[in-house]
Amino acid sequence: MIDYNKVNFVDVIRKAEPEGIDLVFATVGGETLQQSTKVIKNKGALVSIVEPVDHLQTPQLRALYHFVEPNAKQLSEIGALFDKKVLIPPNLAEYPFEKISEALKFIQKGHTKGKIVLKILA
Repeated sequence: MIDYNKVNFVDVIRKAEPEGIDLVFATVGGETLQQSTKVIKNKGALVSIVEPVDHLQTPQLRALYHFVEPNAKQLSEIGALFDKKVLIPPNLAEYPFEKISEALKFIQKGHTKGKIVLKILA
C-alpha cells in the first residue's frame, strides 16, 4: 500500500513499473488525480469517480468519469439474487499489492477466467 500523503506515489509506482500501469481508478481528486496521469502507460486509462476528467483526455490517455450513486434497495435486491444462487460471483484470484507484476503476468497469459483482485491492506 502506498500512502500518497507520506511518499511520492508516482516515484514508487514508476520504480516498480517503469513503463507505467494500464489503469488508474481514481478515488481521490485534485492534485493527486492530476499526478495519477504520470503513472499511466501509453494508451492506458484513468477512471475517476470523484470529478470529471475530460480535460485530461489525450490520444495517449483515455480519461473517463463515472458517477456513482448508492442505492440501498438495489443493493439488497442484488444481494438476495446472490443468496438464491440466481447470480454466481466470478472466480477470484487474489494477489497482494506487492505482487502486482505477478498478477499482470498471469493476465497476459490469456487464460484468465473471472477477476483478478489486488489486496490493499491498511
